[in-house]
Amino acid sequence: MSVYVVTDRRLAPEHQAHYFDLVRQTRDLWAEAGGLLLNRIAISIDDPSRLLGIGRWRTVEALEAARHTTPPELLDQFRAIVLDGYGNWQIYRPLREIEDFTLRPHALRADLLDVPPEDVERFITASRSFQERIIHVPGIAAIRLLQSITDPTRILGISEVADDSAHEVRRALLAEIGRAFPNVRSVSFAGRIGSQWELPTIPRRT
Repeated sequence: MSVYVVTDRRLAPEHQAHYFDLVRQTRDLWAEAGGLLLNRIAISIDDPSRLLGIGRWRTVEALEAARHTTPPELLDQFRAIVLDGYGNWQIYRPLREIEDFTLRPHALRADLLDVPPEDVERFITASRSFQERIIHVPGIAAIRLLQSITDPTRILGISEVADDSAHEVRRALLAEIGRAFPNVRSVSFAGRIGSQWELPTIPRRT
């Protein structure tokens, strides 16, 4: 089963170019090994020192193998410039993804949701219905619904857009879910995509 790995890191803005260069080097190694399927790194709109990384892997085992074969000198360079969040990897399983492969996203929004245990199944059902509606909004490139592999009450929703106006429609639809589930706690991230790569594939709707 494929998994998503999410990182939330901070580094001084002057190290950003070096960070992205290191990402490209490690990404090329991981992709060549065959485990990495997709990689996005977004720079926070509110805080340019904060970077959200999203990677999709074939399996947890492929992720672990890649981490243990990454050259130590690359890891040392990452460690030297990351101020906070180094080594903190959160792993999620995909519940549902809908993508428009004709669009190239330039921004994304991530909503981390803590759902009461008794509401999880109902919330997931409502979120899938939300995906069906929002994917038809012009400018939406992808909608991903993920669930923590260690805590099923932790849900991550990711929206990738090619047109900023799509965010407003998405926000209005998301508010509907908020009204239906008032006890769900959420933390949001909005950023522009500074680096992206994915393994060439055919369009899918799952």
